[in-house]
Amino acid sequence: MNITVISVGKIKEKYFTAAIDEYSKRLSRFAKLNIIEVADEKIPDNASEKEMEQIKEKEGNKIIKSIEENLGLKFNEEEVKIDICEGYQDKGNFSGSSIKDNMVFRYNNRCKCGTFYHELSHRIITEYDMFEKLKEKFNLKDEHQIFDLFLYDAIEETYGAEAALFRVEYEKTFPESEFKESWDYALSMNKEERKNILKEMVNVVK
Repeated sequence: MNITVISVGKIKEKYFTAAIDEYSKRLSRFAKLNIIEVADEKIPDNASEKEMEQIKEKEGNKIIKSIEENLGLKFNEEEVKIDICEGYQDKGNFSGSSIKDNMVFRYNNRCKCGTFYHELSHRIITEYDMFEKLKEKFNLKDEHQIFDLFLYDAIEETYGAEAALFRVEYEKTFPESEFKESWDYALSMNKEERKNILKEMVNVVK
């Protein structure tokens, strides 16, 4: 068994590192443990509006880069205009997945990172007309079956495993059956298997 723990931010306290070392030794009899520490974006106390914009731009660039690297395609748009309404309701509302529209997000705070990824994924799938080009060859019912192949891994790389798992469970609560079916399809495979199928799809589209 392989266990990967992704931690957002560096662990500095000695008592935490000592505990991690101890439990790593105990687990080594049963599983191979891999711990990955991901740097978080630091927000200064009383950050100015300019500083907040810089932080948002940096995080946005990380999201774009992660989607492009995991999918294997580049966004054609130089700029995507997004309107954000934070803390609107329990479930995120959005519009503007079409490349002709501005993107509008309304979400609660826990949904933020996954919602950006989800809707930008719709955006790039639309740019390349991937669903129409792939649906017959790969027997696809919905375009979520395409981007869920990379969405979990992309969110995990940027925000950690907890955020990725939260996104999966959150979308499975949606009344539309395609969300659960798409995630069940994607997560029935391991990361390498997902990457191989996605690579095959991208080769057809290019």
